[in-house]
Amino acid sequence: MKDIDSIHTEEEYDATMTEVISLAKSNPAKGSSEYEKLIRLSMLIEEYDHKQ
Repeated sequence: MKDIDSIHTEEEYDATMTEVISLAKSNPAKGSSEYEKLIRLSMLIEEYDHKQ
């Protein structure tokens, strides 16, 4: 998945959620790039949810 700065469609939401689940399952170390990506994508999902 390419880096995104916002979620605009349900398809983007689904793809982002799939990536978040995958990252969470890998239990990335705090401070790692995977951890930072997990946090960033989670925030985008939360932002999208609040707009719906």
